Amino acid sequence: MNGKNCGKAKRSHGTNHSRGILILIKDQLDFRLQSLKVESQGQYVLLEALIQDSPFALLNIYASNKCAE
Repeated sequence: MNGKNCGKAKRSHGTNHSRGILILIKDQLDFRLQSLKVESQGQYVLLEALIQDSPFALLNIYASNKCAE
């Protein structure tokens, strides 16, 4: 990443050992955030935005690879 600002991050933190996700938005993208929902335990980030004047819903989820979770 060369120390340059590569974009804006919308994130949900988990713990030091698990969970935690983000959605990275490139600075040069015509992006207008409409709404943002972040789950406090690092399970998901849901955002609604206008991207180049088209509506989008972006969702990033944490899905455990352990059956018990």
